[in-house]
Amino acid sequence: MTSTSPNAATDVLKFVGPHANIVVPIGFGEPPTLIDTLEEHAADLDHVRIHQMDPFVERRYIRGEFGDHLRHVSYYLGPGSRRAYWDGHVELVPNHFSEVPMLLRHVVQPSQVLKTDTPLPKVTKRPADPRDKTIAGYIAEMIPDGGCLQVGVGAIPDALLAELVDHKDLGVHTECLSDGLMNLVERGTVTGARKHHHRNKHVTTFSVGSPELMRWLDHNVAVEMLPVEWTNDPRVVAREPNFMSFNATTEVDLMGQAASETIAGKYWSSSGGQADFARGAMYSPGGKAFLVLHSATSTGRGRIRAQLTPGSVVTTLKNTVDHVVTEYGVASLRARRSANGRSG
Repeated sequence: MTSTSPNAATDVLKFVGPHANIVVPIGFGEPPTLIDTLEEHAADLDHVRIHQMDPFVERRYIRGEFGDHLRHVSYYLGPGSRRAYWDGHVELVPNHFSEVPMLLRHVVQPSQVLKTDTPLPKVTKRPADPRDKTIAGYIAEMIPDGGCLQVGVGAIPDALLAELVDHKDLGVHTECLSDGLMNLVERGTVTGARKHHHRNKHVTTFSVGSPELMRWLDHNVAVEMLPVEWTNDPRVVAREPNFMSFNATTEVDLMGQAASETIAGKYWSSSGGQADFARGAMYSPGGKAFLVLHSATSTGRGRIRAQLTPGSVVTTLKNTVDHVVTEYGVASLRARRSANGRSG
């Protein structure tokens, strides 16, 4: 349904029957008017589920205030759903980001569209840490001119992008396009001129960042927003030479297993696209995959451990992990030998 009438939001309720499943986009794609309406009429709903990745805001229905009338199903825990998941009000579906559309097709067939115009939520950034710049410096030296980047959002990715300003003809094929990537395009560092696919285009599936980034994206023909089941497909990624994948992790053990979605054994996020891109980079000619982390927590607890913390979830397998980077340097683990249970 497409509607722009004054009652458009409440009109949607006619399509929300018992046990309905509603898919809500990630990040800035979240439709607040629709969710406001569902919450306002939650008492009239019957076992309705909203499926979403990484909500920014912890809404009343996410906190479980409407019981089984209206509940949240998460595919990636964010600031809006993390506490509610710990409290038992949210369900979490294991997934790789590239496979989320396939999973959703099993539970819902999209059929309604509601147009609305509301301000985008503000994005807060973690303050820079001297260790971030050190880690970024190690990685920047290993990225060739003409390499194709997949870079996440956060303090370490921002530090890395700042270190790449003197590189030439970098490309972008990522799941999230950020301010840092926009800045490199504007400087002429990122051109996409050496990409084999979508040459001279900056490929992504969603974007999170500043109002300036949103204005830059508006009708920008150099940016292609494509479905995640294509952008994150390891088989697609592998076809791009010199693919450079860069993601954060929280713990790595001496076998090379990376736990990236739990902290101290407690769920914090989900797999996202980390394994998708790590596997794709593994088969890309000249490709490299980097997992980054500070060597210790703020309390001094080491993050490179003999064994992962009990309860931790392995996100990227030891057979896939390539380079692990802390402020102390780079550990290149691909094809390294091991003995007595320890990598060599």
